[in-house]
Formats: sequence, C-alpha cells, structure tokens
Amino acid sequence: MIIRERSVLILFLLTPLLLWAPGASAQESADHLVISQVCLDSGQATNSWIQVYNPTDGPLTLQRLRLSGVRTINVLPKAVQDQGGIQVGPGECLILCSNDSSFNAMYSSLTTKRIGIDALSHLGPGGFFAITTEGAPEAKGGVVRYGDPKNSELVSKLAGDQIVGFSKEGKSFTRKITRSAGLFNISDFVVTTASPGTPAN
Repeated sequence: MIIRERSVLILFLLTPLLLWAPGASAQESADHLVISQVCLDSGQATNSWIQVYNPTDGPLTLQRLRLSGVRTINVLPKAVQDQGGIQVGPGECLILCSNDSSFNAMYSSLTTKRIGIDALSHLGPGGFFAITTEGAPEAKGGVVRYGDPKNSELVSKLAGDQIVGFSKEGKSFTRKITRSAGLFNISDFVVTTASPGTPAN
C-alpha cells in the first residue's frame, strides 16, 4: 500500500515535467493570436522580426506587445495603440519587424501586413517577448523566451523551458499550430528556412 501511494505521488510530481518535455506539444484554448515564427538576426538587429498568426475562424486584435525589461509598457506604435490595436484576419499573419525598410529589402514581394517595432532592434542577450490578444489573457503561444535563459526565468511557468536562439544564415525558428475540438496544439520551435507570411499549420 505504501509503495502504491509513493508511485502515485511520484507520478503527480512528474506530470508538469512530462507536459513541458522537449518536443512535446502544449494545448491552449483556441481564442487568441500565437507567435508562430521568430527570426532574431544575430548579425544585424534591424533584420529581426516576429510573426504573429491567427489560427481561428474570425478576426482577432493584437492589443499589446511587451519585452523583458519593459514589463508593463506596450511597445506597439502609438498610432496602433490609439486605435485599440491592429486586427489580424482569420488564417492570416502579421509581421512585427524591427525595421520596415530592412524587412522590405529582404522580402520585397511579400504582401503580408507588417508594422515596424523599433524596440526589437534593441533586444539584450536574453529575455522574452509577449503578445496580448484583445479579450484574452497572455498564454503560452504568445510568450516566447530567447537567448540567455537566466534573463527570462520569471516567465518560465507560462512560456515553458524552450529558449529560442538567435538566427543565422537566413534561418528562423518556426512551430506548427493545429486546432482540434476548440483547442490549439502548439509544438515546440524548430529551426527552418525563414519564410515570413507562411501560416503555421
């Protein structure tokens, strides 16, 4: 009887670790925007960008973007904040780029909606960034840790243990997002060729 109780206790204690194991998928309510692709250029900060994806059947509004070190301040452009955020259509992507001119030079034929976020040009050696969808709380799919893990431990319970690295040679970090029975299945990031504007599922 004692052995059985110990086994149950051990399983209970290990369950959170199993859920966040590398390569595992997390599930969330399907009601918010998700960060689906990240390219933090290690050689040229102005080439960095983040892709936000709407995997739902209706429009959603990106209301806030915050960065580590700026925990409560919205770094979206003032014009975007004044209008209550920026809308992303169902199945569509939005690119948050550190420099609109640099991004356009690399992807001149891309028609995906994008906005320039100067703060992305000043990321430190490690931290996190997080997006907030109107009407929904921050969730794992919208919080991403990057670089040195010591700089983002405060969000590890929400974002998990995976750390996105800095990109080189046209690579980005991408994850697959699928929906089933009102839930998102959000996989860990994998290194791929950078492809902004590409849906995540």
